[in-house]
Amino acid sequence: MEDRKVNILGIAPYEAMKAAMLRLAQSRTGINLDVYVGDLHYGADLVRRHIDDKYYDAIISRGGTAELIEQITPIPVIEISLSVYDILRALKLAENYKERYAIIGFPSITANAHTLCSLLRYQIDIFTIHNGEEGQAVLEELKRNGCHMVVCDMISHTKAKELGLNTILITSGTESIETAFDQAIQISNSYTRIYHENIFFKNVLKHVGNCIIIFDENGQIVFSTWNKEQENQVISMLIKELPSVQRAD
Repeated sequence: MEDRKVNILGIAPYEAMKAAMLRLAQSRTGINLDVYVGDLHYGADLVRRHIDDKYYDAIISRGGTAELIEQITPIPVIEISLSVYDILRALKLAENYKERYAIIGFPSITANAHTLCSLLRYQIDIFTIHNGEEGQAVLEELKRNGCHMVVCDMISHTKAKELGLNTILITSGTESIETAFDQAIQISNSYTRIYHENIFFKNVLKHVGNCIIIFDENGQIVFSTWNKEQENQVISMLIKELPSVQRAD
């Protein structure tokens, strides 16, 4: 148990993050990391493609990609956060740009951007998006209004380049990736402990001397210690009693 490594599937939005994740994982003894580059729906497709390659304890990704992955797998998804410092680094680079610019990104970016701009009294337009289509519309509107540069996440970076806009990509610092690794290890340890406790209690129930059959609300058996003799008759009888049991709470 103590020597067990945590298997992590990483979906990075850009190549530099993949390289950083691999480098940081190599410095740890308790992690096996497979990482691929993909953003939003392509990132979710990568999960579908590789999820059965091996047993993964956790998936690590970022922003909107992490949100999409959560919708398609029961495996815990850890989001690499974008800290205030990550956004501040990007804004400091943007200060060298003398014309108007805007910040555009998913809520995980723009929430911190609003806080930071309020504290520093920066007058910068901030646009929150929830998918690539919203990002496309906002970027086209910005271009029409004479804005030629955006500080943004990866999906907006790609679409802005297609529109001929200048971009500064907000990248996650190594501390954010390290934090995600720590969370993945913590969650994995908790799940492993729960799994072994589950096996233990199942074995206890099987040897208590009484037969137990547990149904879910749909009448499906979720656990049984009943022996196979006359099982069908007993289960049929119990299923008939389920409605009255459910009515009685």
